[in-house]
Amino acid sequence: MSVEIRANAFVLEDDNGNVRAALGMIEEEAGLVLRDKNGKPRAMLVVFEDRPVLSLYDANGEVRVVLAVGKEGIGPGLDDEARKFLALLGIEGEAPLLLLFDENRKARAGLFVGTDGPVLKLSDENGKVIWSAT
Repeated sequence: MSVEIRANAFVLEDDNGNVRAALGMIEEEAGLVLRDKNGKPRAMLVVFEDRPVLSLYDANGEVRVVLAVGKEGIGPGLDDEARKFLALLGIEGEAPLLLLFDENRKARAGLFVGTDGPVLKLSDENGKVIWSAT
């Protein structure tokens, strides 16, 4: 025997009535949010269009780690406390890549592994490559 339950949202509360988890619509997409004992979001899983995104939050409720899967491949990213993007691990074409960003969210260092081997590139604050090695 199977049972089907339909609802707009499912909410999980602790013994004190605090919302600790919710499954429902987030920006017109289905999502799951897990909250700590203080009610701050700590993890969120949402599928935006065709791209699943897992976001992890710090104790202040700020996004610190994002893992997304899209047409380009898997792309985890790291933010600092000021929500400035620090690093991105992803795939460009068939090649894995690692990008490191400065405080202005400009990619300053990149490590790529292509068909000809690894490539390391360093860029200035305007994105101009100032050093490259293969």
